[in-house]
Amino acid sequence: MTSLAFHLFAAAQEAHTARPTFNARIAAAQAVLESGDPPSELAVRYRNCLGIKAGTTWGGPTVNLQTGEETPAGEAFNVNAAFRVYGSWVECFKDYARIIADLPWYADATANRDDPVAFVLGLVTP
Repeated sequence: MTSLAFHLFAAAQEAHTARPTFNARIAAAQAVLESGDPPSELAVRYRNCLGIKAGTTWGGPTVNLQTGEETPAGEAFNVNAAFRVYGSWVECFKDYARIIADLPWYADATANRDDPVAFVLGLVTP
């Protein structure tokens, strides 16, 4: 396990202990993919290891960074977007836990948080 993966998994486990609404292993793997190796500025400087954007309901600090998006047809383009800023990776995973628990379309994921495959299917199945 790389040092980045080890630290992200430790942060995910700590957040999971506080709010066990997600699968810590899957969330840590997602964070490794989102953060990159070496990790992105968003992950290192702003402690947002999951690429969580700041929507209109977010009242915390934000940072505007360029990010890649994709049209429904699969065409890639870059935009500037506001991302949430956290004090630590643990805070980021705790916010992820809250998001997963609060949004009804993730109910299948949270209900199956102990089964990695069912958890992932609950995240991606509409």
